[in-house]
Amino acid sequence: MNMNSLLSINRSALNGLQKNLDTTAYNIANINSSGFKGKETSFKELLPDPTSTNELARAQTAEALDNSRGMTVLNQSQDFRQATISETGQPYDMAIDGNGFFGVRYKNGQLYLTRDGSFHLDSKGDLVNKNGLTVEMSNQNLQPWPKGSVVIDSKGVVTINSSQGNQVVGEIVLFMPQNDTELIERGQQLFQPTGLLQSSTDTPAIFGNIHSQALENANVDLATSMVDMMSTQRAYSLNLQVLQSTDDMSSIINRMTD
Repeated sequence: MNMNSLLSINRSALNGLQKNLDTTAYNIANINSSGFKGKETSFKELLPDPTSTNELARAQTAEALDNSRGMTVLNQSQDFRQATISETGQPYDMAIDGNGFFGVRYKNGQLYLTRDGSFHLDSKGDLVNKNGLTVEMSNQNLQPWPKGSVVIDSKGVVTINSSQGNQVVGEIVLFMPQNDTELIERGQQLFQPTGLLQSSTDTPAIFGNIHSQALENANVDLATSMVDMMSTQRAYSLNLQVLQSTDDMSSIINRMTD
């Protein structure tokens, strides 16, 4: 193995560790964001580099030795595991206990999925998320909704108790992709679906229950993330030292060959 190979191995390690640090910092920064789903980084070893007889003298009967060429980031995947649920007391806040996503739409009709159920009524009386995107509902029969106390049951049926009695004004629709890998993160806890979707109006049995006046917390464990950050920083520092030592040796060799 020559000096260039050593430098290449260190470079690949530093690049991978930096990406892991960025991901961990991103998770920690969003630990207080409702419905946030953390990211996970996985690595793989680059193809081994067999040693040659020019690099290492060995007997003919000796087994060949392979040297790692470093590592690379295999994948940065979204962690969609269920997080804890906290009561908020806000009438239109919702959390999903189990499978499914809320659907929200831009004005152009583009549907996005989210686990962040911090909703409210806008000035037009539409149920929207914090970014003003309209929450996907079915069976809406009153617009605007009457004023009164709001009750949202576990299946997403919204009832308003007004002076005219209890009135069902609509039903929250949940969505689920066939595979989580078909979701593209777009920021603000929004995911763009790229494949077929199942909805709670067609197959309600596969979806979880809705908790009203509650929000799902971020599924990031602060203690685990901090330990991961510290261990990654130590590995990064060690690779920097090795890189510096390799560079020093290379400089000495170059001076000796001048």
